[in-house]
Amino acid sequence: MQSLQDIQQQLQAGRFEFTRHAFKRAIARNISDREICEISNTLELVEDYLEDKYSPSCLILDSPQ
Repeated sequence: MQSLQDIQQQLQAGRFEFTRHAFKRAIARNISDREICEISNTLELVEDYLEDKYSPSCLILDSPQ
């Protein structure tokens, strides 16, 4: 399991991948990769999916301050 800090660092560095579903949702909501990198400091880890089909993943929420 990665810590929230590790996830934030990966997002800031642009080291993340979208699932097909997340990619479609980002396009539908007009969310860019750049915006995802920028919000990395305000994230809240909602749920970990350690046994996800292809690799561990998680659900994160942007918590505006």
